[in-house]
Amino acid sequence: MNYIVSGSTGNKLASALAEILHFRRIGLFTKTFSDGETLLRFEDFPEEVEHAIVVQNLFAPQEYNLFQLLNICQGLVRRGVERLTVVSPYLCYARADREAYPGDIVSFKTVLNLMRDSGVSRLITLDLHNPDAIPEDVGFDLVNLLPTTPIAEYFRSNYSIDHTWGVVAPDEGALFRARSVADKLGIDACHLIKNRDPMTGEVSYSAQEMDVHENIIMVDDITTSGSSIVKSSQILADKGAKRVHVVISHLVSEEAGERINSTISGNFMATESIPSKFSTIDISQIIAEEIRKFTS
Repeated sequence: MNYIVSGSTGNKLASALAEILHFRRIGLFTKTFSDGETLLRFEDFPEEVEHAIVVQNLFAPQEYNLFQLLNICQGLVRRGVERLTVVSPYLCYARADREAYPGDIVSFKTVLNLMRDSGVSRLITLDLHNPDAIPEDVGFDLVNLLPTTPIAEYFRSNYSIDHTWGVVAPDEGALFRARSVADKLGIDACHLIKNRDPMTGEVSYSAQEMDVHENIIMVDDITTSGSSIVKSSQILADKGAKRVHVVISHLVSEEAGERINSTISGNFMATESIPSKFSTIDISQIIAEEIRKFTS
């Protein structure tokens, strides 16, 4: 039988998945002591659990939430759970996926190794910054979902999508995201040109040789300050776009969301990967569909 366990950051998503999939939940009692350490205790643990799904998001504080996830996983393994699936829409340190400078520690691999050593057999996450950076020897199944369907459904339900619409990525590396949404909506996709000054490191954008549509949907995986999105949307507006809507998979800072929302001419939204007032794109259905593939 399949059961769902939620860490402290996964309760809302775990409840949604349990309702969609009709899986039972295993309760988790937590208590934080005065020295900062935390007690975890499973409540009403069933006699036999073949497969457990642990829902725990790994946004800030990353180290605390990651340790809680690992602790839960190892506790389940010690109780004889044979298969362990982790659902973590926001995977911490996913951008630390290479040695950008000599001596850099590739923290992304460290996170994956810790999960493997804690008994994880499958990880479901959302919109990794660079899917090509997933190691071949990760040691378990890693599923990277794109929020393409819920994004497309939102715009199809709220707007009349026609030839005046297009999807734009802020750079060539994110074009696959733009194309996935554009294909669902039956419209064009393209990308801006990203330039970085080798002396100052400052990033600029241009729309060279690009037909800018009247209505734009800009999609990207993550934003921390919002500055890149603001610059990109201004370039599109200068090129003739009347409405620039922005969708981000992972909104790290609500302050960045406020900055974007107050600047762009259209609507700003993010997925529910990280809680915020802008996190309105539901991802529970696409995660449930993925879980059904190996539990039905």
